[in-house]
Amino acid sequence: MEMNPFQFGGLVDDPYFIDRNKELSDIKTSLAAGQNLMIYAPRRYGKTSLIKKVAREMESDSHPVIYLDFFKIFSKARFVELYAQAILSKQTGGFEKALKWFKKKVNGLIPTVSLNQEGQPVFGIGYLSGKPVSNDILEILALPSGLFKGKQVIVIFDEFQEIARLKGESFEKEIRSVIQEQPRVSYVFMGSKSHMMLDLFNQKDRAFYQSAKLYPIGKIPEAEMRKFIRQRFDHSGINIDEPIIDVILNWSDNIPYYVQFLSAELYSFCASSGAVTMNDPAQVMELILDRQTDFYTGLLEQTSSYQKSVLRAISSGFPEIFSMSVSDQFGLSSPSSTQAAIQALIRLGIIEKLGGNIEFSDPFFKKYLIFRYFI
Repeated sequence: MEMNPFQFGGLVDDPYFIDRNKELSDIKTSLAAGQNLMIYAPRRYGKTSLIKKVAREMESDSHPVIYLDFFKIFSKARFVELYAQAILSKQTGGFEKALKWFKKKVNGLIPTVSLNQEGQPVFGIGYLSGKPVSNDILEILALPSGLFKGKQVIVIFDEFQEIARLKGESFEKEIRSVIQEQPRVSYVFMGSKSHMMLDLFNQKDRAFYQSAKLYPIGKIPEAEMRKFIRQRFDHSGINIDEPIIDVILNWSDNIPYYVQFLSAELYSFCASSGAVTMNDPAQVMELILDRQTDFYTGLLEQTSSYQKSVLRAISSGFPEIFSMSVSDQFGLSSPSSTQAAIQALIRLGIIEKLGGNIEFSDPFFKKYLIFRYFI
């Protein structure tokens, strides 16, 4: 069977990568010039696929790139371990040279190396004192500036908002104190929880206040997304009419992940017939909701009765969620209670506040609520 012309659920690269040419150019130009960036967007907007493409292209232009996912960081020790591994892996000339270089640069840490199943070196870190101290962290943070002489090094901290969850171990000030002294290192701070990222970089009492250029990632223009859907179906020899593309864009809320998700399922459903009919999207959506039911039920189990009432009001499409008419219709109480429910739903990742609007993070969950839960 021919490979599905749409991909979702992991990193996306050509030919499945949807147009982000302007963002790609902007980010590369800023980083090459030494500018730090704070890149934020809700989940499923494709920012990790974008930054991975940036990394590949910048590495091809001789810029060393170090990538660290803060979602995996749960302590200072874990940060030191993973960041040191990421830096060591960028050393050239063999692992023996890398270990020697590291020992010369850092005191108190013991680098180790082993080989994985593919025969590639995997670095590890031990501590002479048994646990990391501030000097260990500062020395590790200082390493990128001496990694490659004469080259602009790129450091990417993904899901950076997770640093705020390290209660009692906040090292925002330690990181900031080092990076502001590194003109030959450009930092990318990425996050999928916009409100947390903006708090980190916009509040005057936070260490990262105004330390990076804010760069939000929005939705791909509808015209480009429409062109992508058309080209991918045409490439596979499947006929699809413009009104059906309208349905795909509407039901997926033009979010890249969900556009690819629905399009991939439509392709699988219609591959044998060679064409997508107007009845097919509804049938495919029913199949998607069937498979997602357990997941969506789990989401609802995390919400209170009042939060469910707020979700019902939001899913009904009323723009003035705090108005008296909406409160009366959906049994909502005070605006403060509704605001508290909205904040809780944002923390759960169920909804997002985008440009003053409240939107569902997963547009298919909205369909589930309307057609299966609130009926």
